[in-house]
Amino acid sequence: MRIPVLAVLLMLVGCADREGQHGLDQTEVLSPIRTDSVHAKPLKKLEKPVLELSSSGKERPLCDLNISRYDHLAKKYAKRYGFDCRLILAQIKHESEFDPHAVSPSGARGLMQIMPYTARSLGVKDLHDPRANIAAGVRYLRKQYDIFKKEKGPDRLWFALASYHAGFGHIVDAQDIAEHLVLRPDQWGSIKVSLPKLTYKNKSMHRAIWGVSRPKYGFYYGANKTIAYVENIKRTYGEYRKLKNL
Repeated sequence: MRIPVLAVLLMLVGCADREGQHGLDQTEVLSPIRTDSVHAKPLKKLEKPVLELSSSGKERPLCDLNISRYDHLAKKYAKRYGFDCRLILAQIKHESEFDPHAVSPSGARGLMQIMPYTARSLGVKDLHDPRANIAAGVRYLRKQYDIFKKEKGPDRLWFALASYHAGFGHIVDAQDIAEHLVLRPDQWGSIKVSLPKLTYKNKSMHRAIWGVSRPKYGFYYGANKTIAYVENIKRTYGEYRKLKNL
């Protein structure tokens, strides 16, 4: 049976439209919580658990701390992706103050403030559903953690959080600047110095590093917010670690 030419053309147009909807533009690649592709493969089984900063160094905390009504979800997905659940609770506090209906000016939604197109890439339909939001947010944090393989110990966690907030490209650019400044690019303290230098006024430095008058992943003017974001989570995480399970 011969298929009419018009039908074939309509099929091709439909395929092109669907493919276009799944693409990522440069803004999405460089923005916070926006680096996923909808074509990304599911995460493989974790090879090693993330370093926990627990006092014993042996047992994962139970997270029966009554910090929020979402403690059980933080516990579940922190265990799945290899994090200390108290770190996830600290992150949720500073993302949304435990408000599942929170919406940022940029459009990030839910407890872990995920952008809609990142949600689509992770297969999440309702960002205001606490379970779906936390599952996606912790999975995304793990993907950021896996980017920074050379960083060790707690620094690797801080890099992952910074990448979650700013987008991994800006953190990689900050590492290049840190190296240019003869600082350790694998240490969070160095990134606190170099991240603010991703602005236009430092274009001469950018030219010396990359050969062009802008960073590889573009200018970034949210350095102070990203640094404060990580430092606030660190502080709250430290406070939660002092709490005892009920």
